[in-house]
Amino acid sequence: MKESRPDLPDNVALLVSLKHLHKAPSLVDADVCWGHPSGYIEASFLPACVEFSRDHLEDLVKRLPELFTILKQAIRRGGLLSLMDE
Repeated sequence: MKESRPDLPDNVALLVSLKHLHKAPSLVDADVCWGHPSGYIEASFLPACVEFSRDHLEDLVKRLPELFTILKQAIRRGGLLSLMDE
């Protein structure tokens, strides 16, 4: 973000995390979140870690457009400070 304060994040990401890929794969999270120092989560698809399965993956893929929209809104808003002012 162009003019972010040093105490606020200047990056936002759509993050999908998996773990234990070689043993018992799990979907850990699917979030739109701000970077350090806040880690503020704009949206989260998974309330908890779930076993990787075709059904869970299909559910995630169906929700990706929603997460992309939330990511775009956060980028357009331009920073976490504007969210805090709302």
